Amino acid sequence: MDAASFNIEGKKIIKSKFEKKNILTEAQSKNWKVVKIPMPNVKSGTVIDVQYSIKSDFYFNLNNWRFQHSVPVLYSKYVTYIPEYFSYHKNVKGYFPLKVENTQKRNSIRLTYVDNGLGAGLSSNNSALDNGRTTSSHTFEYEEYVDSYTGHNIPAFVEDDYLKSKSNYLSEVEFELAFTKFPNSPIKSYTSKWENVVNELLDDDNFGVKLKRTEFLNDFVKTIPSESLTKPELIRIAFDYIKGKMKWNELYKLYVNETLKKTYNDGVGSSVDINLCLVGLLEKFGLEAYPVVISTQSNGFISLTHPTVTDFNYVIALVRFEGKNFLMDATETLSRINQLPIRCLNDKGLIVKKDQVEWVDLTKSNSYKDQTTLIYTFDKDLNINASYNQKLDGYAAYLSRMELKKHSSADEFVEHYQKSVPGLNINSHQISGIDSLDAPLTYNLNVSLTNYVEAINNLVLITPLLFETPKSSPFKLSKRDYPVEYSYPLTQFYSAQIDVPENYTVETLPKSVSIALPDKQTKFTYNLSLAGNKIIVTSIFVNNKLQFLPNEYNDLKEFYRLMIEKQNEKIILKLK
Repeated sequence: MDAASFNIEGKKIIKSKFEKKNILTEAQSKNWKVVKIPMPNVKSGTVIDVQYSIKSDFYFNLNNWRFQHSVPVLYSKYVTYIPEYFSYHKNVKGYFPLKVENTQKRNSIRLTYVDNGLGAGLSSNNSALDNGRTTSSHTFEYEEYVDSYTGHNIPAFVEDDYLKSKSNYLSEVEFELAFTKFPNSPIKSYTSKWENVVNELLDDDNFGVKLKRTEFLNDFVKTIPSESLTKPELIRIAFDYIKGKMKWNELYKLYVNETLKKTYNDGVGSSVDINLCLVGLLEKFGLEAYPVVISTQSNGFISLTHPTVTDFNYVIALVRFEGKNFLMDATETLSRINQLPIRCLNDKGLIVKKDQVEWVDLTKSNSYKDQTTLIYTFDKDLNINASYNQKLDGYAAYLSRMELKKHSSADEFVEHYQKSVPGLNINSHQISGIDSLDAPLTYNLNVSLTNYVEAINNLVLITPLLFETPKSSPFKLSKRDYPVEYSYPLTQFYSAQIDVPENYTVETLPKSVSIALPDKQTKFTYNLSLAGNKIIVTSIFVNNKLQFLPNEYNDLKEFYRLMIEKQNEKIILKLK
């Protein structure tokens, strides 16, 4: 290992080498050590050069190499020298292009054998040792494949909004051992199939075997008159019971550490503990249920072309009824059937069903719906009095309930919300549907607002959506080299009814507009009209597209710019 830092001082490049005595080594597991290097004289603008080698017997785990990081990389190169006896799948990821060169050459290795004196045959190139044993040596020649991956002036990866995991898009090369073919030996394949992954999980003592040992659930099952209940009722009972019985310890796990009985009795467990208990209970009710293994958003995508159990880090439950799949995650008390926690909304999950490979789409569970209405008037000082009515459904309700859960009461939540919105005073409030997860969540507020009207001489300027007006676009990068990713379809409907004061007339109304992206999955409509002394405003934003590729980014960014610009346009009233 060698490392140095470089700084420019005046016109000179100053090199600072690290001291090897300061290296820190930490054992991470029985197979991995973490080596920490304290670099000297590092500050803004410092160039760091690190060189190291790794010696390992785990040839099936050829290390990946990441070229792109959160800081710019001037130069990064990775070279592999692979003997002809090993064949690897190679996957180059990311949007930053790398220079890849492939060559091959003859190489050799000299092996020395020691004969224990029992008469083993020797090659002609041999010698005797003092203890009577002899040695022999032989030179093997083989073809060596040399692959070089190089990146120059690699920009920093800058995270913007609407990105599930940067690990999906960082420039990187990955390796997976496909097969080995040694002289005078048959080919040994290391490439798995998804069917093998499923059966491996079912046969594992810490997964499938545990699922067979759920007799501890029998006492609860006996309390339920299942013969007189419908299957949807039994699904609901099982889901609600496990959600209430077991608390999530916030660990993402694929395998069970303790017995399911112990975690069930303790009432605390990981995602696999809780959802395997749910699957077991559903099965005891006579329902067709399976575990589903997934990779959470932060864990990155599953590589569908390279089957491996290591891609997964989380377990949810699936029950099948009348040919339809219903997904559940009992780790979240506020989750619903077919409304998974957002961390789970990551492409596909693998149903763990013996000898079968079946994938389930995780992104079609539910949508985000927000319907908000403002009706307001002005007092003599041009302060605003308004009724605020909001109806949230799907993920809009889920996220709002999550915020409510952080507070000791609804009153405390309302007080916190009031403080977060400048000029807002909530005079009274009513919140409905907090605990009725299958019903919409509704807020009915009576509010007063100050400093939301701009008076210039005899003119009054108002932004009609008041504190619901977005201030800026989430898309600020001039160029985005990775997709924009939404977790769910989204609908936002805002309406406002404004009573024009008696001594004012409407001088200017912003023009109505309707815009859409080419595929019509992303649309915005903004309408304003005057009915007597009332101004009616409606703003509708709908997005049904979950991923926008980099070449679609500029159109999406411009769409948001136009939408937010329009929502911020002023209504102008004039004093009579």
